[in-house]
Amino acid sequence: MASEAAPLLPVAGDPSKHACKTTTAATATANEPETDEATSPSPIRQALGGILKGLESFLDWLPFIVAQSLSSSHPPATALGAGTLSAALVLLYAFGKASLEGTPKHRPKVLDIGQLLLFGTLYAIAVLLGGRRAALLVLWFNPLTTGGMAAIMWTSAAHGRPFVYDYAEAQMPPAVWTRLSTKEWFLRKLDEAAVFWVQTMVAMTAIVCVQPALVCIFYRGDVGADATGRMAALGNWLAASQYVILSYAIFSNAWEQGQSGRIKRRVQEMKRNGLSREQQKLHGDAPPELSILDEADAANIRHIRSLKADGELDLAGQMLADAFKNDGIFRDFLKTEEARTIFFCASLKAFACFNHVFACFDHEPSEEKPPCVMACIPVLSKTKEEISVFNAYEAWTEHGFAIPGATATDFPIPDDDLVELGELKHRSKHGLTKKPYIYIAYFGSDSAHRGKGYGKHLLKYIIRMSESKIIPLVLETTNAFNIAQYEKYGFRIVDRVKGKPEWVLMVRSFGQSSSGEVV
Repeated sequence: MASEAAPLLPVAGDPSKHACKTTTAATATANEPETDEATSPSPIRQALGGILKGLESFLDWLPFIVAQSLSSSHPPATALGAGTLSAALVLLYAFGKASLEGTPKHRPKVLDIGQLLLFGTLYAIAVLLGGRRAALLVLWFNPLTTGGMAAIMWTSAAHGRPFVYDYAEAQMPPAVWTRLSTKEWFLRKLDEAAVFWVQTMVAMTAIVCVQPALVCIFYRGDVGADATGRMAALGNWLAASQYVILSYAIFSNAWEQGQSGRIKRRVQEMKRNGLSREQQKLHGDAPPELSILDEADAANIRHIRSLKADGELDLAGQMLADAFKNDGIFRDFLKTEEARTIFFCASLKAFACFNHVFACFDHEPSEEKPPCVMACIPVLSKTKEEISVFNAYEAWTEHGFAIPGATATDFPIPDDDLVELGELKHRSKHGLTKKPYIYIAYFGSDSAHRGKGYGKHLLKYIIRMSESKIIPLVLETTNAFNIAQYEKYGFRIVDRVKGKPEWVLMVRSFGQSSSGEVV
């Protein structure tokens, strides 16, 4: 037993997002002395590298953009021929770059091959149809090209390797991709991105199919037969709507990619300014220190207080590192005591601003490690930023988290079970995404003080607090003994990790009865 009152895994608000910071995390945690001024890239080279990446992103869509741009002013065969040529040039560029970089067994991107086949096929059809018979192709040009792109994306997903895998693989070292591609949580994130883009292209296709369909029904496929010009105007409006959808998709994608930067800025703002007036009103002041008469020893008084200063949080972090030293899952994730200590110290500092990192002492708090610590996060705001921002990887790094000895390819990656455990509380069926609660993130006792009732006092303390606020308590745990102990205090299992019956999410609703047995 790693702690007196059931050790909890250090699972963040959304661990899949935090763990996705692959190359970023590795770079931030790698030993700095390994790079020097002579070997690090200059600002000019860094800028050029960024420009090159931007151009390569543009090349991914070049055939589609070229064909669409020429379709309004040139015959279909010309526009489609230009799209086919563009697709061929994109493939040649990719092969040439791979050859110069010495990449073995270069595999072209699914989207690049798909566009070459799509525009090449449509070009051949346009040539075969010829002049008048190509009028129908002109009418359906936009739906065919846009729908073709959607079909390419969907086909890649249906065959088990969505097109987004190519882009993810290209953005990280091969060794990192090899490790991450074995994790279901990582591939699930890429699959979700692929579905998003397929849905976007399908929506764009549906929009631009409306005008050609109406023209075929009422004007036998001849838009010129509409003397009012409404069909032509409708086509222009729908084409513009198509690009509104595309712009929204690009913006959403960019917004998602910018999430890490926004979290960092929010954490830095909190470090500079502390809680805002609205947050102070929501969270209140730090709970006053509480003195409790020990039931087992009437002469012994226990003290519970909220930890806030960096020094006392460092001591609490050291204690938690000791409490979790025998936890197999945690030990496998951060393999050294130094790494675990750095993690806990940084993590506690990240959310200590909410005044819910509690410690229990035998005497007046001193400059010694506390015997027992319960680190909680009061998730009270509508945005749930207390857990999505201040229990995020970026928040930890802003408070000093770095993995000793990590390199660009060798750094901890959580297993699928650990990620799923952290995601349980975000499932809509539990209702926790729409109501406030107190999340018990870490709860442990120093190895020299277990079995002395410190955990019991802290657990009863946080239960009374949740009852006074009329909000539930939430925690995760991973063994049967811990589950039984928490059930004595009114916690109930509401979800569990698939295939891991003892890896559970537990909730104690306010007003829930409990036996109050000593943990």
